[in-house]
Amino acid sequence: MSRSALVTLVVGLATGAAQAQPLELRARRGVGGVVAAGGLEVVELDVTSAGTVATEVTVEVEGRHFPLALAARGRATLTLARRLPPGADAVPATTARVRARRGDAVEREIPAARVVHRPVVVVTDDATALLPRVDRWRRELALGPPVAVSPDAMPTRWHVLSGVGAMVLDRPAAALGPASRRQVARLLAMGAPVCRFLDAGAAAPACARAAPITPPRTRQPATVRPAIGVLVATAGAVALGLAAAALVRRRRWRVALVIAALVAGGAAPFVRDPDSGLRVRGLRVAAGGGEDWIVAELGASDLSGATILGGDVWIEPSAPVAPGALPPLDDTGLAGRVPGAGSWRVRGFVPAATAGWASALARIDRPEVIAP
Repeated sequence: MSRSALVTLVVGLATGAAQAQPLELRARRGVGGVVAAGGLEVVELDVTSAGTVATEVTVEVEGRHFPLALAARGRATLTLARRLPPGADAVPATTARVRARRGDAVEREIPAARVVHRPVVVVTDDATALLPRVDRWRRELALGPPVAVSPDAMPTRWHVLSGVGAMVLDRPAAALGPASRRQVARLLAMGAPVCRFLDAGAAAPACARAAPITPPRTRQPATVRPAIGVLVATAGAVALGLAAAALVRRRRWRVALVIAALVAGGAAPFVRDPDSGLRVRGLRVAAGGGEDWIVAELGASDLSGATILGGDVWIEPSAPVAPGALPPLDDTGLAGRVPGAGSWRVRGFVPAATAGWASALARIDRPEVIAP
């Protein structure tokens, strides 16, 4: 083999090794394999690349494909979720696949999960000592079985905690890390109790709970009436403007000025914001940390266009989930964007200073509650 051919071969092998994308996939579902009944099932897929160059991969779950960008030797998380239908008692295992453009692929199982009515999340490093006390207490209150999670493994999304019956801490909330403290504050804002055993001999923990806020009970329909009003006002303004122009040409200045004033005054009430195709009603309440907990109903018409809500919210159709029908896992409800025309239910957290669409929500003042 000639020297040039050997150099080419070595360079080619080195380049191929550098661009190879060994992939690793890990899956998490719910809290310790438990999902709250009537809550949100959240699946988090961590994809890690050992390659030395950035790449794009495709994650496939339940027949749906999701693109994901990975930096060199980087890691990215794909979060999928869905509302569990009434009556569900378990979520079956499913398979997730991740494939790179160059053909590298890996497949892992997303484990099955139990569906529990109002489970108790126990945040502790010593589950053996704390779980028996929690179990006796929760039975008296008809709460669901406890599930233990270490402080470092607390869910990072509030959606995972939707529907839990309570949270029990083995230490003061102030002793938790910043991310965990935020989750505790959010759970309190959602109206769930946060508890802690203050005395070694106490049969029940001390609990803090904020008054829950009641969401709207009926759907918020969309309407095109504002847009039609704008069209009517515009047509009237054009007609009166043409009449004024004709009078100006005839030098009837006073009459023309009067008509112009009438046009301006009549059209002013019909001037609308770009989101006039969106109707909003609901409530917001301070959640601490510079954000508000919101419950809202949105009605979006075909004229509303793409509406980005922002914040950390969950968006779902206002129509109830059909019993027994398990919707597919996707990231639509987590995207913060109204998917299209129709009636939508929104829950979540937005910055307290958020204006725009959230300014239509009625603010409720309630006493501040601090976790024990």
